[in-house]
Amino acid sequence: MNFELIRVAAALLGTGAAAYQDAKTSFIDDKLTLSMIALGTLFNILVFNWDFALYSIGITAVIFAVGYLLYRAGQLGGGDVLLFCGLQALLPFYPSQAMAQVTSAIGLAAQQQIIFFEPLLPFFVSIYLASSFLGMAISGYVYAWKLYKKTGFRKLRPNYALGGATLAAALFIVYWLSAVFEIAPQKTAIVGLFLAPAVFLVIFKKDVSEKVALRWIPRKDFQDEDIISTELLPQKIVEKYKIERVLTTEQRKVLEKVEREEGIHKFPVQKDLPRFGPYVLAGLVVCLFVPDLLSLLF
Repeated sequence: MNFELIRVAAALLGTGAAAYQDAKTSFIDDKLTLSMIALGTLFNILVFNWDFALYSIGITAVIFAVGYLLYRAGQLGGGDVLLFCGLQALLPFYPSQAMAQVTSAIGLAAQQQIIFFEPLLPFFVSIYLASSFLGMAISGYVYAWKLYKKTGFRKLRPNYALGGATLAAALFIVYWLSAVFEIAPQKTAIVGLFLAPAVFLVIFKKDVSEKVALRWIPRKDFQDEDIISTELLPQKIVEKYKIERVLTTEQRKVLEKVEREEGIHKFPVQKDLPRFGPYVLAGLVVCLFVPDLLSLLF
């Protein structure tokens, strides 16, 4: 017994609650994500297939390890990392039987889906890629609008070299889909609409970071896991006090010492950053009904 319907329900409820918390507060409660991990691990053990249980727990551990490195680098929130671990624990495989029941219950024709990633990679990979793709595309358009409102697209400092390489890669992907695989023009256009924000964000990353997302704020306005733009602080001070990018309890003490000894009362923090929780929820829902997004193109 794999508890598929319960797994799907728990994943949707947990991710939905996490998305709501993230959207409202930019914070995901660890109690919620740890509960998802514990419940998924329990189900995996109760299958009484130890090879499967060890595989599932091992993949969850790998996701945590890689996610922790990204968290320490300021590339991913700690709550997001634990949410991904919870999804892997609850859905270590695509719940085909449960989704067949769901589609039948809501009057949709159950379709045989060719899952590109499984069994080579866990179902989580599909969820992560869908979430990232949606987050990148929507955030790109949102940041473009905010940058326009702030600057009117004047006095920008684009990165033409890296941006040009990204644009060339995006154009190659569009050509590859259209010419080699003969993807329908309308589908190719949709892919282009999703790739365009990535090109924009690479070209104008510095402008978005400094003119849209950045705030100089006092320590009292800090929130846990805020991202500090250490490159904007004097590098001698960064090296002397070992200031890191992610605001932790230890870093709060470090910045208090910096303020006391160096007289710096405001710090550069990336406050207007995308909140990934809602995109994870969207990616989960999409992948439950379309486990292999590549199938939409072919």
